[in-house]
Amino acid sequence: MSSVKVEAPETSYDGYRESYHPPQDIDCHRHKNTSLDKMDDKESSAKRINGLGSEVMEYGIQVVKGKDEGSRGVSTSAASATPVPSASATAATQLSDATSANSTDSNIVSRRKQEPAGTTPAQARGNNKRNLPSVSSAGGVARENGGKRSRRPPPRFGETAGLDRREESILRQAIENSKIETHLCDTVEIGEVPVFRPSLAEFADPIQFIESVKQAGDHFGIVKIIPPPGWSPPPQDEMHRSCKTPVKTRLQSLKYFKEGTGVADGKDYTFAEYENMAVQFSEKWQKERYQGQGKDAPTHEDLERDYWRIIEAAEEVVDVEYGNDLDTLTYGSGFPRATDLMMPRSEGSTEDRFAIETIGKDREGRGRLLGTPEYYERCGWNMNNLPLWPGSVLRYIRAPLKGVNVPWLYLGMQFATFCWHNEDNFMFSINYLHRGAAKQWYSIPGSKADVMEKVMKGFLREVFANNPDLLHHMTNQFHPVLFHRAGVPVFKARQEPGEFIVTFPKSFHAGFNYGFNVAEAVNFSPPLWLPLGREAMERYRRFARESVVSHDRLVLTLAHNLCPEWSIPSLQALLHDLTLIVKEEEFWRSQLTRQGLRVDIVPPSKLLPNNLKEMDDASLDYDEKRVCLSCKHVCFLSAVACECSESKVVCLREVPLLCKCRMDQRYLMAWHSISDLWDMVRRVEEYLKARLGEMGKRDGQKEEEEGGGSTTSDGEESGETL
Repeated sequence: MSSVKVEAPETSYDGYRESYHPPQDIDCHRHKNTSLDKMDDKESSAKRINGLGSEVMEYGIQVVKGKDEGSRGVSTSAASATPVPSASATAATQLSDATSANSTDSNIVSRRKQEPAGTTPAQARGNNKRNLPSVSSAGGVARENGGKRSRRPPPRFGETAGLDRREESILRQAIENSKIETHLCDTVEIGEVPVFRPSLAEFADPIQFIESVKQAGDHFGIVKIIPPPGWSPPPQDEMHRSCKTPVKTRLQSLKYFKEGTGVADGKDYTFAEYENMAVQFSEKWQKERYQGQGKDAPTHEDLERDYWRIIEAAEEVVDVEYGNDLDTLTYGSGFPRATDLMMPRSEGSTEDRFAIETIGKDREGRGRLLGTPEYYERCGWNMNNLPLWPGSVLRYIRAPLKGVNVPWLYLGMQFATFCWHNEDNFMFSINYLHRGAAKQWYSIPGSKADVMEKVMKGFLREVFANNPDLLHHMTNQFHPVLFHRAGVPVFKARQEPGEFIVTFPKSFHAGFNYGFNVAEAVNFSPPLWLPLGREAMERYRRFARESVVSHDRLVLTLAHNLCPEWSIPSLQALLHDLTLIVKEEEFWRSQLTRQGLRVDIVPPSKLLPNNLKEMDDASLDYDEKRVCLSCKHVCFLSAVACECSESKVVCLREVPLLCKCRMDQRYLMAWHSISDLWDMVRRVEEYLKARLGEMGKRDGQKEEEEGGGSTTSDGEESGETL
């Protein structure tokens, strides 16, 4: 780890109340190509906000009806807004340029004046000649002298008769793609991701170690971590085999992955049945493809070529089944569980908050050696412990969120695939391979995610025009060479049993399995992830996609539970994000109040208060009932409702899309006052200043003791570290 020099913030946090302006990338009050009536009928919105009315009455909210209840006006801001053209309409316009120019001739010639009854064919031809439009010869329609038509050029390839614009677009795209795909499977050198081998001391705290390799992770997208010698978690095979719940698999048709399809429900298996099926598939593949070539078994390179040939050629039908996203609370984790760790602590108690330096030792002070069952139950690299480890922003989520703070288990077979994707909310993820065959990974760093998306959208223009959020479906697989040749940096790694792969925020990753294996994965995030979490939140609001966890709730919960394990840069990141949230909230409340929004109908005391100590099941259930009708954002701080409905709410950005009523019929529901929010900001600022002062005193004392030197012991560093 390298030491990081920490300085006091350059800016003062006293001037928080300067004028707030929404960021340029926030499309405020946008109108989709959907009528308000259709939006009101969306089943997904109704499911999320259904029941808010009953909750409102339960918590003592009195909805006041206006005197002119029957009248329904139209909001000025809503009526004057300009609709945004859909992505499919824009794509169709761009793709139809070539065909529209060549169709001008036939369209104009066909516009002939209807002839009166009794007109002979000869007279009709004369009339048509006289009534033809006079167009310059450059237009290629008619000449001035006699109205003779100019000779039409022969059709170009791709302008096939009988094809509509969409079919021509698909044909043109297929031709372009075929040029790119030519020799795509040729050998191209793709760089390997870095491999880290931490010492036992460095291995003690996973959050600190992963933050120390953040620079490499940001550059490569993923890193591989090999544990210290002696690492060998006890296998949980017997528990898995005794599980009575059938393993539900996903059927993957590899030849359709480039089209964004090819995934369906597979068969149900027991653990033993799935392993037998996967082993038989690999043996059959080896016997039919390689035994006649004088090879005992295919190498990893052979299977990698086979895999991409199937994907790219899309000629051979190869179907596999993947036991992915298996809930470890149902099927069991590959790590032993400790029941007494990470439980919610009572006020003033530190019983469950064990110190980081005790990792590797038991509570009586005796050495807990690496390799003992108790060590694996309590260490931070256990997938069950990492999301809630001291310093993780997910530590205060007590509700089980599958795949986020509750690990997924994965049963893989040869060619079972995980397509290109990045993690929910742009979080970190960690994958551990328990046993079996290796797993192949490919990665694109998060800094190049936007470029990667452009390349993929250019390759599937028609598909993305109809499904703009296709990348969220995780059903697209493309050869990494495609991105490499487009100038996008792409890397690869081969994960063997007993090794970790860590994916970094916003990075895209994909891969496949070389045979039967058992893996486990979970999300986590250090505090420096917060800016990426905000970026993910804004992206989800643009796509009207629900977030796994409310970013606003997460930030305010962290501000309420200030963590001593956090570094100074982490506290600065928290203060910055919290300040942005409060500024935006203050801005929109002020703007909407001036437009006539009522703020005196539902005082904060009448609402169920937000629980900032932890995020339990009750808190997350209530969040689901206050999701914005338009952008699917959780209205954690405030929401706007109307007298016309007891269930529909919107966030402050989307007020014009709530309904067709006047602004004075709408009212604010605020769970926090602006003054309370600024008090929270000042509390974080004071805590940060105190930490800076303490660090300065420690540095001064250390310099006096060492005579101004800065020596450190092996494997340790002075000062705050990242």
